[in-house]
Amino acid sequence: MQTNLVKNNQRVKFAYRDLYLNDALVHQEIEIGTHNGTHLKLGNLEILDREIRNVRTSGNELHLGWQDAQDQPQVVSMIVDRELRTVADAIHYGYSRRLFEQQLAEAGDKGIGNQCRDSVCPFCQAKILTLDEYPWAPQVYCHFCESIHTTVAVDGIGQTEKDYRICPKCTMYSRPRQFTIGYFWFVWFHAQVNHRSILCCNDCMRPEAWKMTLGNLPGVLGMPLALTQLLRVYRDAIKKGPFQGLDKGNRLLKRGQVEKALEQYSKIIEKHPFSAGVLYNVAIGLLAQGDRVHATETLDMALQNCVNYAPAERMLSKLQAERDVA
Repeated sequence: MQTNLVKNNQRVKFAYRDLYLNDALVHQEIEIGTHNGTHLKLGNLEILDREIRNVRTSGNELHLGWQDAQDQPQVVSMIVDRELRTVADAIHYGYSRRLFEQQLAEAGDKGIGNQCRDSVCPFCQAKILTLDEYPWAPQVYCHFCESIHTTVAVDGIGQTEKDYRICPKCTMYSRPRQFTIGYFWFVWFHAQVNHRSILCCNDCMRPEAWKMTLGNLPGVLGMPLALTQLLRVYRDAIKKGPFQGLDKGNRLLKRGQVEKALEQYSKIIEKHPFSAGVLYNVAIGLLAQGDRVHATETLDMALQNCVNYAPAERMLSKLQAERDVA
């Protein structure tokens, strides 16, 4: 559905709030924004896709940087409680192609234009450039929607990888989703409401859901929301498919039961041999045991599966820098 919206240049409508322009609050009220395939409209503010220089999402926040008509850098940020991924994908479609052409031109200036190869993310339709100096790998990381997709035929994969990426809260490879946290209290005959959205994996949401359930008991009115989020956490756990057991492995790792967590990850890798994201979690577990040598080897394996997997690249660079200092 997201792909059709972008390809057909149809208008994407979304609600946003807490709009900041260059760190100055514009308004906090909920407004309706649109993206029509060529530009983003936020009230009186219009941003052309070709002017956008960077796009970043964090939880339910959307951050954009662009150059205005006077070639001045501008930054806007907002909270999008719903349809954040749809909006981000629509912007990525045009922005990634402009960035691709820029990177291709820069490669041409360096005399390595013929070493470039391209791929299109099947999930957000962003165009990705890599160089032939990198070895071919069965997986490709999309820097735009932060997903990994397997380019070779593997039974049971299909579109399942679409929802898996690094959880913003625990920084593990998992299946982060949008949850709602809300409390409703009565204080001296006055009602107080606390409401916000959070993007995290099931395991990170578990304690939040229980805390919300217990916290809403006195007020009662907040219980339907609390129980709904609690039900989502347990009902929608990863119970089947190639990543079955990933939730459990991550939960065990957070509790310090590293060996049991590594056993869970091994079962996933046996079913899905190309698993850069799961190998990244294995490296986290090995580091928790103080095994930097095998953690480094595991990160190398992750990059053999997905040569441009940025989280593994960053962690490996950090380990190498620490080793050089020592």
